[in-house]
Amino acid sequence: MVAGFWDNRESPALRSVDENATGTSPPICGGWRRLAREECLPRGVPALPCLTAQFWIQSTKRQSRLSSARRSGKSPGRARRFAPDSESERIETVQKSAQQGSKYRLSRQSLPEALAESLRERILNGEFKDGDPLVQEAIASDYGCSRMPVREALRQLEAAGLIEMKIHKGAVVTSLPVEQILELFEIRALLECDLLARAIPKMTAKDLGRSRTILGQLETAYHKRDIGKCGELNWEFHRSLYAPAGRVQSMAVVQTINDQTDRYIRLQLLLTDAFADAEQDHQELLRLCADNDVGKAVAYLRDHILKAGSALAAVIRADAHAQAS
Repeated sequence: MVAGFWDNRESPALRSVDENATGTSPPICGGWRRLAREECLPRGVPALPCLTAQFWIQSTKRQSRLSSARRSGKSPGRARRFAPDSESERIETVQKSAQQGSKYRLSRQSLPEALAESLRERILNGEFKDGDPLVQEAIASDYGCSRMPVREALRQLEAAGLIEMKIHKGAVVTSLPVEQILELFEIRALLECDLLARAIPKMTAKDLGRSRTILGQLETAYHKRDIGKCGELNWEFHRSLYAPAGRVQSMAVVQTINDQTDRYIRLQLLLTDAFADAEQDHQELLRLCADNDVGKAVAYLRDHILKAGSALAAVIRADAHAQAS
């Protein structure tokens, strides 16, 4: 049957012969299908395996088009790639479909990063509360994408400490007890005071100007009671003060801790209406930095962070007591 299949095979372009050109039918496994020299390849070019010949023909045609374009003075244009469906094109296609027909819109960046940033903001704004599950299928449906980028986004949120992966439950928004929240604020005080002490001697007028600009935006958010902007700009202001220290790893740790405590700080501002106190603290902190007074600035920052942690703990305990009663 195999011999009959190959002997009766007719094609104007392909001719089947065995490796040694003996005239016998090649086996299905291991036999080369060679292009007929006189029908598909120029004179003088030896017969080649089928895939190699196809690649040779495509390359020759492409070179011919480029040469013709150069002779005519036209731009050859962008050559077509053999693999047009690259990962970047696939992501761009998914982003376009997500923006056209989905519930939430994503900015033009890596799709998992865009998902992680959007989900992070929804967690910090309180849309997803402590202990809420993040179902991959529902998230993929909301954003109009597949589950693969959702899984990667959830891994990023887990690394930031905003969610945890539980057996048989999947991704769940982390819930921190009051004692751990206070511990995070104490760690913040240690690291951020060290960063500020290293940063103040290196601050320039440009650095201080940038901090003033961010503080102005933060104060505007305070006046508008824009909780989302308050949380975002609060970290931007603190980061602008620490950046001159040039401590990359310390900044990364501090940012992770801020990601974990940001939602609680927003809750504190919302429940206590402590906008005026926060505005005054930041203004005084910036003044001490501009005066190059390292000792007073570090002491004021430590008090600012620990005071915020204590006030937050009191709010959470009072809210828990109210819900229990």
